[in-house]
Amino acid sequence: MEEFGPAGSAVRIVQRRAGSRNVLRKVRRRDQITRSKKLKFTSENLGRYRNVMAKCMDSKVSAIQKILNFRVSQFSSF
Repeated sequence: MEEFGPAGSAVRIVQRRAGSRNVLRKVRRRDQITRSKKLKFTSENLGRYRNVMAKCMDSKVSAIQKILNFRVSQFSSF
């Protein structure tokens, strides 16, 4: 089971504790994701990241505004 470098120990612990393949797979997958997330900070990557963050923030802000408007309209009806 030693196909991976630094993550090997963590996977081994999980394997001993759980004994199920699913947990193993999850741990390994999470490790791959975190590794691939450490992208080089090129300008295009940063731009993409900024766009994604902006979209997220926009949706969050609009959701909050909707909730606030709903609350206000509720209270003003009394």
